[in-house]
Amino acid sequence: MPDEDDKTTSLSLLLPESPTLVKSEAGEPSPTSESQDSSTNLDDRNVAAELIRISRSFEDAMRNGPPAFLATLSDRYVSPDFTARLDTANIPSWQVYCAVISRWIAANPGYQNTITAATADISDDGRDATVYFLMEAVGWPVELKRMVVSVLKWKKRRRRWLCYENITMRGCDTFDIGGG
Repeated sequence: MPDEDDKTTSLSLLLPESPTLVKSEAGEPSPTSESQDSSTNLDDRNVAAELIRISRSFEDAMRNGPPAFLATLSDRYVSPDFTARLDTANIPSWQVYCAVISRWIAANPGYQNTITAATADISDDGRDATVYFLMEAVGWPVELKRMVVSVLKWKKRRRRWLCYENITMRGCDTFDIGGG
């Protein structure tokens, strides 16, 4: 039976009442008493699912969200040392990334993407994670259909997960390789 979170969009996590990820690091006391809510003591599978959900919000907010959503993402989930790579372009910060994506979306109004697969890998020590998306994209550029891989790297510092890198690589269009 799906839980209540399954009925929300990834943008809903930007609302003020959205739960945050808190998991005590090894050797660190629990942030609350023994009667701590079970949602704050997540196992790796639940952490992976939550990181995928948050990572999806990056895609949704960039494409569909007003600028306030991006600011909220930055405040809650983006590391000050965030960098990105978009194909071969190196992007030095979150602010530059948002500006590049905004200009790019304006230049490619027909762009649509669908996440076809998502997975997350949590490090053995629970301090690092990588979220992988496989997406089908149309309109990057024009009406070409391509597969895109997006990799978001996360680190946990002071019991908070922060995204510090996004790598996005688009594949060959299916016309050139004889597909679709």
